[in-house]
Amino acid sequence: MDKHIEYEPEDAGLIQSKPPTEEELREISCFITQSKQRHADQLDGLPLPTERQQSREKES
Repeated sequence: MDKHIEYEPEDAGLIQSKPPTEEELREISCFITQSKQRHADQLDGLPLPTERQQSREKES
């Protein structure tokens, strides 16, 4: 039974010793912007918690 198991590299998950490059910073910034937009799109049709509370109070 010779199974090949892939492990993460030894340095996986460790803090990088050098700061990110300009290109890496741009990629990170772009990813964050896209994530925020996707999240906003998902929430678009949902009422905000305060709106839900106000609508419940009106029904009472």
